[in-house]
Amino acid sequence: MLQLIRTDVIGRGPVSVVFSGTFGTQPAAVKRFLLHDVHPDWKNKVDECFEKMLVHPNVVSVKSVHDDDDFRYVVMERCLANLSDYCRNEYDGPVSSHHDGLVQLVSGLNYIHSQGFIHRRLNTPNILISSSQQFKIADFGMTDCKSEGSTSLSTIKQRSASTEAPELLQLLELSEGEKELHHTTASDTFSLGCILALFFTRGSHPFGSPRFRVPVNIIQNNYNFQADMPYTHIVDQMIKKLPQKRIPLDKILSMLKV
Repeated sequence: MLQLIRTDVIGRGPVSVVFSGTFGTQPAAVKRFLLHDVHPDWKNKVDECFEKMLVHPNVVSVKSVHDDDDFRYVVMERCLANLSDYCRNEYDGPVSSHHDGLVQLVSGLNYIHSQGFIHRRLNTPNILISSSQQFKIADFGMTDCKSEGSTSLSTIKQRSASTEAPELLQLLELSEGEKELHHTTASDTFSLGCILALFFTRGSHPFGSPRFRVPVNIIQNNYNFQADMPYTHIVDQMIKKLPQKRIPLDKILSMLKV
């Protein structure tokens, strides 16, 4: 039922490879990573979450999960590109308008949170562009349940410091496992605010450049918006330094009359 096209690599992560493939008769993207990078408590913690099988137009559909002797394969719907491609001008196809993209991404993340999940690793490569121009939030091989004592689905340590909330960047003395416990829906909101600014400006980060300065600027709350960027009043409320000051996602949807 699952056919992997190993000669067609469509993406790479720190310890994963994404191949083109088919699942049944449908085209698919298949993320492959080594079983030793899967959290040892997957069956007890993760499968319980995957039973919900998130269904939302702005969340990438996970079709199935398969294991062989060496690898785990996460089978997802196939999309055209990701937001990182768009921001680097490597994708010149159609995308949603600024208004529609804002609604789609806020709606998708709000739904994820409403189902008891925290994404924890939101960044531009994880925002996919579908053939219908819809943005879809991806990388549910890496997400965790919100429940107390939740653990990561993967032992992968890398994440994007350029979209990570200041309260997390400041936890330098903690291990990654300990750091996981400090993620909240508000830290996801901060990440999405950075992502929206990058989308609206096609690559201009509100916390500046060069890239290595961005985490320092995030911690210091040193940011500026490009002069012609739309929806600054919303993004500004999403990237407040204090988590409790960040705007709830459902309030954004109300402001947009969704």
